[in-house]
Amino acid sequence: MEDATEDPTIFTAHSLPSDPRLLATMTNTYLGTRVYHDTLHVSGVYNGACRDTHRAILPSPLNVQLEVPAETGDQLTKTFVLDTNTGSFLHTLEGPSFRASQRIYAHRTLPHVMAFSVSITRVAVGNWPITVLLRSAFSPESPDLDLHLGPDFQGARCLYGHTLTPEQPEGSQQEVHMLWTPVPPALTLGESEEDQTWEFLTVVGGSQAEARACLTEALQLQAEGTLYTTHAQAWAQLWAGCGLDVVGPLPLRQALRGALYYLLSALPQPGAPGYTCHGLSPGGLSNGSREECYWGHVFWDQDLWMFPNILMFHPEAARALLEYRVRTLGGAKDNAQKLGYQGAKFAWESAGSGLEVCPEDIYGTQEIHVNGAVVLAFQLYYHTTQDLQLFQEAGGWDVVRDVAEFWCSRVEWSPEEEKYHLKGVMPPDEYHSGVNNSVYTNVLVQNRSDPRPLPILPACKGPAGRAGATAPLSLPPPLACALLLLWPGTWVSLSPANGWQWLIRSRCPLTQCGTSTLSLMGTSLHLSLPRRGGEAGRRCAPGIPHPFPPESSHSQEKPGDL
Repeated sequence: MEDATEDPTIFTAHSLPSDPRLLATMTNTYLGTRVYHDTLHVSGVYNGACRDTHRAILPSPLNVQLEVPAETGDQLTKTFVLDTNTGSFLHTLEGPSFRASQRIYAHRTLPHVMAFSVSITRVAVGNWPITVLLRSAFSPESPDLDLHLGPDFQGARCLYGHTLTPEQPEGSQQEVHMLWTPVPPALTLGESEEDQTWEFLTVVGGSQAEARACLTEALQLQAEGTLYTTHAQAWAQLWAGCGLDVVGPLPLRQALRGALYYLLSALPQPGAPGYTCHGLSPGGLSNGSREECYWGHVFWDQDLWMFPNILMFHPEAARALLEYRVRTLGGAKDNAQKLGYQGAKFAWESAGSGLEVCPEDIYGTQEIHVNGAVVLAFQLYYHTTQDLQLFQEAGGWDVVRDVAEFWCSRVEWSPEEEKYHLKGVMPPDEYHSGVNNSVYTNVLVQNRSDPRPLPILPACKGPAGRAGATAPLSLPPPLACALLLLWPGTWVSLSPANGWQWLIRSRCPLTQCGTSTLSLMGTSLHLSLPRRGGEAGRRCAPGIPHPFPPESSHSQEKPGDL
């Protein structure tokens, strides 16, 4: 979006992007859509069997665009604004005689409710009627749901049905019930009126009773004139506790604000009762239809990339993410059993059950570092909150124990070397499969960041009862780390996730490299390249001298000491 002001919390443009994937998203903990898009997603509602499972598409009554009749003849200015302060999207048409605006939002405190309003204001002296058009392409159909029209309720239309195919053969088809305010083709400000606002609701629930109760609550706030204000106040309260102020260039501040906004959008209001977390997918709740944004699946992005940020700002929501892992532990244990191992192997991509639903087998069977990411999230949570109740009473320890059992059965003991080996894995560098003793995976499994509260290998035993906790997991020879800045077109050998996370877990020292740019998962690549001890002076590539002094404290460590 264009930079209209120096305010990083407001994103403004005078036209919509031509690529619909770039449309602003409106989500809360239960519902998600992109503005002016025909798809609405419901948290935890998936359609499709096993590796075909994806977020079910519900037709969106919010896909309504504001227009004016061609015969008005007014020269109108169009403005589109994403206001992260209030979690709302505003489309304004303004001319010499009137101003019309449409506001779209996913209600912050009523997660089953989405709404949009249309306002018309007379700005010139006159008493003629002013009409705006509402263009809707809504159709009560879905490729994922068997939908039927039901009886109207309190002036709202009704659509209900269930998913076509459950995730697992023994699973149940999920119900969806939607109520929405009918949208007329046009709205008119009368001759004697100066301004007027109309509100339109969309409510979704897992049962008829739930949908009707949520609509009744929303209608009560609407009658009191507080439907939008309660939403905006909740966002203000959230930002007061979770805001991040940064001094720096506007693009940087916008990027940080936008990223935090999308994370917070998906999380419950602190203290919200009855919240069940279905995990966070990289594309968010507004995306995830079939063949789109990982199909709405949850994988290591939640635990490794998103979780630490959420933990710092919203520990209550961070715990809810861990509870998703607890709830899907049964599926993780089934995954391990199917692969011939003990304990729990969390799915590379999971949906409702925790069973592996990644469309391609190789990722689900070899990217086992997802287990390390899950346990690391539990470890970070404990160190940050000291919340023992999660582990003692709410299943957290079961997750840690079962992951440890998986590692114990997955490693191979070498009596000659008196080491364990972890063979046939795919590290975060997905260009390489069948890797033996991946640095990143092995370091994450070994995880020696004060493991006493959450022991990772409490019962591993090699032959003759040798305790695995005292036997090292095989790691490469001593490594000296160089953090290189490689731009598109230069050679690379590792993904940013592989190198960066290896640095974090292995505690290698970093040296600043003359730039403040940092992009972990982007095309401007900041890459950690491990080099064997004694090679610190070797040039990394033609024209690239060694950027760091050859001395490294790690060059004196013994194999397996990382």
